[in-house]
Amino acid sequence: MKNRNITFTTILLAVGCFALASLAQADGLVSLAADFTFSGTFSPTPIDTNMDGHFAEAHTAQMIGTVRGSRFPTTKLTTVSAMHEYGLLNPGDNCTSCFRVNEDDFSVQENAYIGPMATLIRPIRDPVHNPNSSSYGAEEWTSVYTLETGELIFAQTTALQICVENVHPIPVCHVRGSERIVGGTGRFKNATGDISFTAIAPTYTSDGPLLDQNGCIDPTRPMPSFSFGPIYGAGRMNVQVAVAR
Repeated sequence: MKNRNITFTTILLAVGCFALASLAQADGLVSLAADFTFSGTFSPTPIDTNMDGHFAEAHTAQMIGTVRGSRFPTTKLTTVSAMHEYGLLNPGDNCTSCFRVNEDDFSVQENAYIGPMATLIRPIRDPVHNPNSSSYGAEEWTSVYTLETGELIFAQTTALQICVENVHPIPVCHVRGSERIVGGTGRFKNATGDISFTAIAPTYTSDGPLLDQNGCIDPTRPMPSFSFGPIYGAGRMNVQVAVAR
């Protein structure tokens, strides 16, 4: 009986060690990547967190791109949804040296023309109902990427620049941005990584022209209440996820 107890204890210890080893192997990180293109629309929302009269805009786009990596099933990106609020980089100086996004390969040409540039503003949580609420960083504007499996990837915007070129008959916005991946659902629950993108967005305004004949914003004229239009571009996503080894 004593020998049988020793044997049983040995088996339990062996099983426990095997389970611990299996758990340890489940913490491996895999690097994934995707080059993608996208096209969709942007439109105004009722949100104006800093009460400057310029509203945040919602972006929705279809995507073409596949997330790939070793020991990880390839998964297609399908859509992206985002919201951003931005304002002029220098409100008192409505023209600066601007970049242009190439429509063929979405590369960036620096110092291509003179025009207005906008960047992310620092949003405020609830200035209407709680004027004393603390502000939070612009990187908390969030994008949501959907995959064909139904899984989601969440990303916080860390930088966004928009330059407006006085192209006739419709002014064109040139866009570039970067994001930090902060999680997701399913296999991407604790995902990390980064995303960069460039885009072109012909811009229609609701109740007046955005730019004067010099390609600048005329401060003596009221700003259009909102703008809307198509947006299309390309980017790259780098993702790290935990998988079983």
